[in-house]
Amino acid sequence: MNLRVCDLFSGIGGATLAFGRVGFKSVFAAEIDPQAADTYEVNHGHRPAGDIAGLDPDAVPDHDVAFIGLPCVGFST
Repeated sequence: MNLRVCDLFSGIGGATLAFGRVGFKSVFAAEIDPQAADTYEVNHGHRPAGDIAGLDPDAVPDHDVAFIGLPCVGFST
């Protein structure tokens, strides 16, 4: 399976990790929190785009599946 995924509100990339283990390839991620983006980059080898509110939709590569992370709340830290 070579589906390309777009991971929005990606956090540290837990969904990217899980989907990658079954053959999905992350082609784009976005995460507003700089510390989470730092960890995502270490975990996955590429840095997520920042805040999606200012993102040009044309900057998002073609993908087969898009998924979003749940909103971060106090217990996530």
